[in-house]
Amino acid sequence: MKHIFIDANIFVSFFEIKSDNLSELEKLVGLVKSKAAMLWLPEQTKREFWRNREKSIKKYLQDFEQLNSLGTPPLLVREHRDFDELKNKAEEVGVLRREIAKSIKENIDKQKTNADKIIRKLFDVAIPIDTDNEEIFKSSWQRSLCHLPPGKSDDIGDRLCWVGLLKSLPEKATLHIVSDDSDYKNEGFSDDIRPYLEYEWRSKNGGTVKLWNRISQIISELFPDAENAIESEKTILALGLKNSHNFETTHELIGKLIKFENYNSEQLRFICEAIIENTQVKWIRSDNDVKEFYKKFIQDYKKKIGKEYLQEITSLIVDDEE
Repeated sequence: MKHIFIDANIFVSFFEIKSDNLSELEKLVGLVKSKAAMLWLPEQTKREFWRNREKSIKKYLQDFEQLNSLGTPPLLVREHRDFDELKNKAEEVGVLRREIAKSIKENIDKQKTNADKIIRKLFDVAIPIDTDNEEIFKSSWQRSLCHLPPGKSDDIGDRLCWVGLLKSLPEKATLHIVSDDSDYKNEGFSDDIRPYLEYEWRSKNGGTVKLWNRISQIISELFPDAENAIESEKTILALGLKNSHNFETTHELIGKLIKFENYNSEQLRFICEAIIENTQVKWIRSDNDVKEFYKKFIQDYKKKIGKEYLQEITSLIVDDEE
């Protein structure tokens, strides 16, 4: 069994400039749900995520809004015969940028961004650790007074997580920590876990501990078949919906499909054809789960499914309500 702990800074980074994309989180949800991995979630990690989420988003969104696509062009550029046309295009880009920022702000306030949705899924399937426990808190506080890692100075946050993990995981467990924070990293010349933390885990738990910088690293090395497995599951479900033989199966498949994101072109086609061609799906399109699934589907994938599919599904789902 693979035991995984994800530091709060990794969760927050999905709202920032990040090399990983949300599909990595989606893969991890599938791995945890299939019992291929156990994700441990200290309460302190959740607190740090919610505390830093808005601050991080605000900074990056403000940077995006303040971008000037023209910059400060030199005189030779401003005197060019096509510069006025360039200015007009830049103004159009500016309008679109403000519209995008406004839409994102609304989703952020309502916690409806794709990152929010998938992180919430991970929180739901993770194993909680009560870091408010008196024993854990006391041990972490003593640790901070002794300046033992992880953590900066007298900060207790990372120490709460570490002590919680030490007291919660089974004996001889291999713990995989995903963190981009220097608090866990070797202060020497490698990116490995701090030697003291490795020694402490080995002496108190009997297992080993390994540090990773990104979720994509841990998935590619420990679960090389994860992407293929999840894509195969999505394809099987989408094809199953297209070929559904009764209402009960349709409801069951919709309930599973709605948990996924990022459908590929084949999966999109199966889902479109299901409501257009299969009467077992079409006849119950007004049922709440089917209706909400397809309304979200056309909203999320309207640019990918083609005008013909979009018009047909819209007429079936949206026009029915009018």
